[in-house]
Amino acid sequence: MEFGSQVCAAHGVHAASRQLRHADIAITNMFYTDARKRALTGLGHLLKSDDKVVTLPQDQSDPNRPGDSLALGGS
Repeated sequence: MEFGSQVCAAHGVHAASRQLRHADIAITNMFYTDARKRALTGLGHLLKSDDKVVTLPQDQSDPNRPGDSLALGGS
């Protein structure tokens, strides 16, 4: 790996631009940044656990429940 790529990966494009003595950071950005880097949210652990899933009963239609007639468009 090239020196500029190593500095950019470890310390960012601004540090790499200074170390490489580029007149403009756009030059460093064109050659030493990797556009394929994936951004991670850190929320993957919320999707892995099955113990947080609540199973609902199959029959949810209760004619005595308030609001059902409005939800179904009735009067």
